[in-house]
Amino acid sequence: MRQWPNVYGQRRWWGSSMLIQSALTCIFLILFTQLTGQIINYIQVLKNDALVNFPESIDFTLSLESKTPVERITLIYGTNATSCSPGGARQAQDFNPHTAIELEWQWDLKRSGSVPPGAEIWWQWEIEDEDGGIFLTDRQSMLVIDDRHSWQETSEANVTVYWYAGDAAFGQTLLALAVDSLARLSSEAGVATENPIQVWAYPTAADVRDAVVNTPEWVGGVAYPDYGIAIVAFRPGEDEEPGHVIPHEIAHLVEGSVIFNCRGGRMPTWLSEGLAEFSAGGRSQSSMARLEASLEQGRLPPLNLLSRGFSAYTRGADLAYTQSTAVVTYLLETFGPEMMADLIDKLRSGKSINDALLMIYGFDTEGLDAEWRLSKGYEPIPMSAVDLELQENEPTQVATLAL
Repeated sequence: MRQWPNVYGQRRWWGSSMLIQSALTCIFLILFTQLTGQIINYIQVLKNDALVNFPESIDFTLSLESKTPVERITLIYGTNATSCSPGGARQAQDFNPHTAIELEWQWDLKRSGSVPPGAEIWWQWEIEDEDGGIFLTDRQSMLVIDDRHSWQETSEANVTVYWYAGDAAFGQTLLALAVDSLARLSSEAGVATENPIQVWAYPTAADVRDAVVNTPEWVGGVAYPDYGIAIVAFRPGEDEEPGHVIPHEIAHLVEGSVIFNCRGGRMPTWLSEGLAEFSAGGRSQSSMARLEASLEQGRLPPLNLLSRGFSAYTRGADLAYTQSTAVVTYLLETFGPEMMADLIDKLRSGKSINDALLMIYGFDTEGLDAEWRLSKGYEPIPMSAVDLELQENEPTQVATLAL
């Protein structure tokens, strides 16, 4: 007999709970209906487009009607590039508040930097009316393609190559170079990635520069590690230079993948370019001869000076690439790829290059420079400062990272 009040109490509590839930659900549905009603009834998007004018700009267009005047519109946009700030950029739009709005905004890539073919852009509009109601359009996305050409593609594993000059056999040649480059980087340099990689091949260095805004005249290939995309100059029938530039750019993509961090860790230029040149098979005999001559004359700059970029001119750039390659080759041949992988891991964790070198090898950049020079039979400290007037204005075609 005493169990009935318990059971009844449970039933009464359950019934009350159901009533509360039903009431809350009704309130939610009313609010949701009002909100969606405002979106559907008060703001109607008539046009929402993006047009890629490769490689110079991307034009966004918005047209809408609203029952109440629209006071603020902000374009939120971005790309699929690897980033520590994935929220995108915000661009407030200039217009007169009204119930009917048509506007355009141009993303000037000549000012902000190139977006490579194969990248993805995304955008959405934030619209606010005079009553403070905010409407966010659905997120749209599209691929950036250089539609001036008819592209072919082929892929293997995580590598896809695109080309428009040449037949299917030529595409297989491109793919084999890229895949072999990844294998060599992994086995001989201890640097590997499973991230997707794209290679876009243009016939000439001039075509590459035409596809990448604001590039120096000596650029013959460009890597975008944040996108996993490389643009290279490779024409059917060529062998030597394309066989160098593709592994070089592939190396930069892999480096960018393995070094990415939000702690401030980065590769010095000499390490990045040295690994890339090592992957490409090293420097030419003439370049190595110039390096040797500079060592003999005491005119080779300290390695520290190659940490944040190379010369923009032929002889200075060639010497910097060759010196960096020689130093990286010394590290790999003397200490092995495993220690190189450990060095990159320390850089990714936010360590400076000097701290990382000390932790892995027991010497900093200056010490590495000294050890390498001694291994070549030269004094550990340059006898004189580098003669910067060596550099000539003649451009040279070499591969590089995107700005």
